[in-house]
Amino acid sequence: APQLETPIARLLADDSPAVALWGVKAAGALLPSILVVPFNAQKETLTPGIVAAVKKHSTAGAVVQDAYAALDVSVVKGLNKAVVEKCLNATMAIMRMRINMWVAGVPVDPHAEGAPVRSLANQKVIDAVPAAKQAIAQHLMDLLAVTVKRSGLSPASERQAINAVTVSAAQGMTVLMLIENSKPASDAAVTFEPWTKASVNPTPAQAESALKNAFGAVKSLPTYSTLNDPPAVTPATAN
Repeated sequence: APQLETPIARLLADDSPAVALWGVKAAGALLPSILVVPFNAQKETLTPGIVAAVKKHSTAGAVVQDAYAALDVSVVKGLNKAVVEKCLNATMAIMRMRINMWVAGVPVDPHAEGAPVRSLANQKVIDAVPAAKQAIAQHLMDLLAVTVKRSGLSPASERQAINAVTVSAAQGMTVLMLIENSKPASDAAVTFEPWTKASVNPTPAQAESALKNAFGAVKSLPTYSTLNDPPAVTPATAN
């Protein structure tokens, strides 16, 4: 399998989004067999290649979606901590790019963020890399915040797609809180119900208030006490 890395790496680096997409797909198919062998996992170049492909083709929604899928180690068995951490960091690097796009507007294929939420807020991942909990929470809270704020600045016709991402982020944070297995964390999980309960449909003003409440509840927990404030968003809604 490692001998296939070089041709796949060339596809990932291609200037054509369509070619890069095939590179991401091929990398996703090959990575599990590489990552389960520690020596190969340490040397592999596909993970950073996937991140670079997304950076180059940030407006190609299919590349983003397949990149998230390729890096999802929550579905691969037998991986050591270093491998999980490597793929986790790559996933969060892509997620940070996307959060920055949300800051400026509504990115292409906004629903793509549902996939990394499911892979980050995952018991298997947390068990492998407990120290990553704060970084995971930071990304999920930032995603929640920018989509809440973006929804409030967007026309009603765009809000359904944006709000679906908000719900995913809130569900991820709920899972993360419940993994803590403590009364304060369980109480913090409840603060995400304005988005996770189907019967609740907050207005933009209510969502902003709920966001402040949820952020405060999470930050009150010792594990998450140094969370940074979420980024502000700009009024523009360009893709």
